[in-house]
Amino acid sequence: MGDNYQPEQIHLSYTGISNEMLVTWSTQLLTNETYVEYSLWNESFSLRENATMSKFIDGSSAHRVLYMYRATLKNLTMDTIYMYHVGSPAGWSAKYSFRTILDENRKSFAVYGDLGVVNAQSLARLQREAQLDYYDAILHVGDFAYDMDADQSRVGDQFMNEIQEIAAYVPYMVAPGNHERAYNFSNYKSRFSMPSNGDGENLWYSYNFGLAHIISFSTEVYFWWEFGFAQIANQYRWLEQDLQWATAPENRTRYPWIITMGHQPMYCSNANQDDCTFYDSRPRSGLPYIHTFGLEKLFYDYGVDLELWAHEHSYERLWPIYNWTVYEGSWNEPYTNPGAPTHVISGSAGCYSKHNPFLNQTQLYSAFRSDDYGYSRMKIINSTHLYMEQVSDDQGGKVIDNFTLIREKHEPYSNHKHKEAVCRTPYGLPNRYATGDAPFSIKSGDFNNDKKLDIAVANAKSNDISVLLGNEDGSFQNQTTYSVGSYPQSVTIGDFNNDSKQDLAVANTESDNISLLLGNGDGTFQNQFIYSTGSSPTSLAVGDFNHDNKLDLAVVNNGEDTITVMLGHGDGTFQNQIKYAVGHSPYFVTVGDFNNDTNLDVIVANNNENDKSISVLLGNGDGTFQNQTKYAVADNSYSVTVGDFNNDTKEDLALVNFILNSVSILFGNGDGTFHNETEYLVGFHPFSATVGDFNNDSKLDLAVVNAFGNSASILLGKGDGTFQNQTEYIIGPFPCSVILGDFNGNNKLDLIVSNSGSNTIEVMLGNGDGTFQNRKKFITGSQPSFVATGDFNSDTKLDLVTSNNDDLDRSISVLLGNGDGTFQNQTKYTVADTPHSLAIGDFNNDNKLDLVVGNLDDNSVSVILGNGDGTFHSPTKYRVGISPFFATIADFNNDINLDLAIGNLDSNSISVLLGHGDGTFQDQTVYEVGHGPCSLIAEDFNNDNKLDIAVANYFDNYVSVLLGNGDGTFQNQAKYEVDDGLSFVTAGDFNNDTLVDIAVANYKGSSVSVLLGNGDGTFKGAIMYSTGISPSWVLSADLNHDGKLDLVLINSYENSIGVMLGNGDGILQTLILYTVGTGRASMALGSFKDNNKFDLAASNAIDNTITIFLNDCS
Repeated sequence: MGDNYQPEQIHLSYTGISNEMLVTWSTQLLTNETYVEYSLWNESFSLRENATMSKFIDGSSAHRVLYMYRATLKNLTMDTIYMYHVGSPAGWSAKYSFRTILDENRKSFAVYGDLGVVNAQSLARLQREAQLDYYDAILHVGDFAYDMDADQSRVGDQFMNEIQEIAAYVPYMVAPGNHERAYNFSNYKSRFSMPSNGDGENLWYSYNFGLAHIISFSTEVYFWWEFGFAQIANQYRWLEQDLQWATAPENRTRYPWIITMGHQPMYCSNANQDDCTFYDSRPRSGLPYIHTFGLEKLFYDYGVDLELWAHEHSYERLWPIYNWTVYEGSWNEPYTNPGAPTHVISGSAGCYSKHNPFLNQTQLYSAFRSDDYGYSRMKIINSTHLYMEQVSDDQGGKVIDNFTLIREKHEPYSNHKHKEAVCRTPYGLPNRYATGDAPFSIKSGDFNNDKKLDIAVANAKSNDISVLLGNEDGSFQNQTTYSVGSYPQSVTIGDFNNDSKQDLAVANTESDNISLLLGNGDGTFQNQFIYSTGSSPTSLAVGDFNHDNKLDLAVVNNGEDTITVMLGHGDGTFQNQIKYAVGHSPYFVTVGDFNNDTNLDVIVANNNENDKSISVLLGNGDGTFQNQTKYAVADNSYSVTVGDFNNDTKEDLALVNFILNSVSILFGNGDGTFHNETEYLVGFHPFSATVGDFNNDSKLDLAVVNAFGNSASILLGKGDGTFQNQTEYIIGPFPCSVILGDFNGNNKLDLIVSNSGSNTIEVMLGNGDGTFQNRKKFITGSQPSFVATGDFNSDTKLDLVTSNNDDLDRSISVLLGNGDGTFQNQTKYTVADTPHSLAIGDFNNDNKLDLVVGNLDDNSVSVILGNGDGTFHSPTKYRVGISPFFATIADFNNDINLDLAIGNLDSNSISVLLGHGDGTFQDQTVYEVGHGPCSLIAEDFNNDNKLDIAVANYFDNYVSVLLGNGDGTFQNQAKYEVDDGLSFVTAGDFNNDTLVDIAVANYKGSSVSVLLGNGDGTFKGAIMYSTGISPSWVLSADLNHDGKLDLVLINSYENSIGVMLGNGDGILQTLILYTVGTGRASMALGSFKDNNKFDLAASNAIDNTITIFLNDCS
């Protein structure tokens, strides 16, 4: 009859009934009488099972047809070998065999994914092992053929014929992958015959096999939305019901191991920027932005033992992990009674797209990884032990990895006592510390003899000194203040009474004197001693000018164009001052040996418009100095720094040019003279500088603080007297002084800056390569009030959008992300009057993110549809209540289309606009709430699978909770009292009881309130926590990866970010403060470096920027 009637693509599968085997095959042409003939081993075929036929029509325009046949062999004898062949009078297959197994027997599996027709490296070895009875079943975790639909599905035919030499001998159990998506997975659904889940499509199913309950599911429902959103919810509900059955005591006893197989993994450390490298992996956390139907928590809650994945063309074994936190059984035996599921990614069987490389840096959750071609073997040893190993085909079948998973109790992981190390500072150590008013000068020393650097700060306006004692990690204790004279502008450190304890000397500009504070050696200081100087002392320096081993002082007298030299007695007292003439308006003094005669010399920066110069006074070695020699310089300077920048063993100078926004280098001749002034641009109006080797290359570098630019410039030296272009770091307002030192004991130089405009000091910890750990700022439109994150140009990198609240601006700013924590320059889009709130979602179901903006003074919202390339359509407006202050999105009527809820600040209501799914919305429905609704959130507070709304009412001291009916309507509000001036509401499970709780920022009360949920839509009484001053925004997330929700909030009045880590029992830890930027307005969380950590973006409404906080927790 010809080859077109010949059976091909023969494969076995398990039906879920232990004494049955399902046989599937195909022919090119229809055969009328088709069946399986079979018998016991080495006997004549004596049994027959007729097949059913179904037609497979390829989805291409050619509509090529295949005929699929299925026959179920029933009532088979256990632990017995059968022979069979398939066909019809028109043509028969070769003979094949299979073995039935006893339920109680140990089971062996081959596990792999991503096996193609081209480059099928592992195929021959798998064929051989299957025919040698190595395996009881094959678990192919998605991606077949590459691609089955290619060439009118002939590539699918070729693949099925290749695996026939495996699948005709062993049940071949499968899960769908992304390469099966063509024509709504038609090749996958038609070619494979899996146990039924009731829908007949094979995309998700389960079966019991020996001691295991094995679940196969589709990760692809989260990615290919063109086939319908309903399949996401349908699969999730099915999974939940199946896991409920599997974990019933009688079933878990019989089938203790629960094993899942899904194609695209939740975690991986590959370098291809795939979904599993993102914090919000869709299979892990669910639908983007609304985070529903996530599988990680479901599998965790039901105690899934092992999760098998593929998709990445490599092999990776992970430590037991949940919510980015490793929960090992113990340090020595991590897979013995672990506290979370174990994940294995086995996608290296071989296909045309070859390997997926790994990130250079191994991730903390990754236990072993290899990009060798190969596959995994798995054996269920007994009810408590499961063994896996990885075979390398590249290394001739060598086992390159193995582990044994032991679970003495198969139970939910919530019963496990976790022993993880907890990160306490997600955004690094607190980088700002309060000082007195107008900190002007800063110096470091060891004041308490603990070998840790401490800090002294001169506070010009509060007439005091702040002393902050250092901790070994680079952080500092709170300040202790000491009164000094009037308007102290400069502080220096030395042992003035020779008791081996560091003392302080301070120049008091408006009281024409210096203060001397003798140290006690324990970090405290005695009351000041006063010594008169000339008029308006602005700077002082210390040195031994007369070689008597007693420290002396040189003081600049700005009001009389002199310097004062005060020789020390060595007991903390000084001789009468001696004055020397310098240039006009001298401001800064430094000392050094500039003519190589071993005598200290003095250099003074003269800061006068008509006298742009420095004065050099060479020392005689007896405490006296020669008359000044003046050198004209480019600009007025407030600072001079000394160092050998060209490695000629002669001291050079770096001058800060305030007006020219530059630094000048003057090279020393070694005889007290200087030459060749060279300029380098820095930030806006530089004020002070320091010198050090920041990148450990034995070449001096410069750090300059720019007073009006609120920044620090780092210029790395080349060792020949030249410097690289600056790298600029944004810091606090009006930085005046900078010092260096190794403040955290890691042998890398750090910087500390005094920010006179915010009464703080700022710590910039060095990385040792010339860069520093610091927050980054990016320019936006005027008065950015809201910031939100999303991938607007479909490059898998998070982008930012801000609403710019200025009446004259009327815009939003879009900043596309580079994936490394930095962003491109803004693109602005005009909206209506006073844009305020922002929300992001896909309103027209085109898989491209859209925006909704609340226009505060226009009483409208603008819906702006995205093009998917980072650009947006013109806005469409919808009328809402008065002063729409806040917007949130959710599906309130369960039609899988996103809807809007708007808080109307001045009409004491919320507006609900139901979406049509095409980017348009119905007219608003209005619900009454409290006075001044300024924030709202949608969650299911009563566990009825219908979304509810919680509203923060600014002018009332209560939260409104409106329970949803599931059809887009809501019940009347219930009220819950909290503190004063509610400004923002968020939700989460803060006490790990699986019930949704609420947290509220109280602006007027300077507190945050936590209301623990009862699970029926009601809440317990509020628990209050003090915050910074006037918190205006609060978000919840697991910032430190310990599986417990934390809070991060904005303290508007004091321009700070606060972090409160959660204990997991509803209790929050002490506030950690990070101060940066001015006019803080809103914030958003996201992984801006694609490292799966919650970074923070905060908008700064006064300086028209956004600040990025990168998460340091590992």
